[in-house]
Amino acid sequence: NEKMSNIQLVNWKAVNIKKFEMMKKQLNEFDESIEDVDIDDLIKKLADAQDELDELRENNYEMDLFQYAVNIMIERIGEKAPDRLNKTDDFKYICEEYD
Repeated sequence: NEKMSNIQLVNWKAVNIKKFEMMKKQLNEFDESIEDVDIDDLIKKLADAQDELDELRENNYEMDLFQYAVNIMIERIGEKAPDRLNKTDDFKYICEEYD
């Protein structure tokens, strides 16, 4: 039984050494295909991109508020202006000239 355990341990060691060598070879191939990377530069680029994204989000929020105000004005003009415009001679003249 002890002999069997020793055989299994030797087999296990051989299998793991083979796996280790294969992983080491893959790691070396991986290392050769990668250039050096400046981590500080990547972090700076990421921070700059985040700042730009935050600014775009703020601008988007402001544009949404502006669009909301424009929509309210369009609605109010649509409700009140036609009756008043139809009553003016200038509006009738403009419509005739530019239609």
